[in-house]
Amino acid sequence: MNYFKCYLPFTLLIGFIYLKRYLIRVKKRNDFYFFVKLYLVCCLIGNKYWEDSCGGNCNECSVWGFEVEDINMLEKHVLNTLGYDLEISSEEIESVIYYERICEGGSI
Repeated sequence: MNYFKCYLPFTLLIGFIYLKRYLIRVKKRNDFYFFVKLYLVCCLIGNKYWEDSCGGNCNECSVWGFEVEDINMLEKHVLNTLGYDLEISSEEIESVIYYERICEGGSI
């Protein structure tokens, strides 16, 4: 878990990008609890992909109080929905950062 914390800002950003991609493809919206699980799964996928690791989800699930089976099933669903396309361009990262700065009223 400490290793995951070292890359937390990057992991959260990547998770947000995957979540945006997922929500564009899936029109159905669920409750807030599902949305939190979905964002966690997107962050886990991002961390695994970008760190080239195949770690399990047990530690994260125990911290967040989710069932491992649910997270694993949701992870498969997200990956299938995204077509396993996990590559992110620098332009995509820049656009998210740029958009967030504009929304906060900050300068570019």
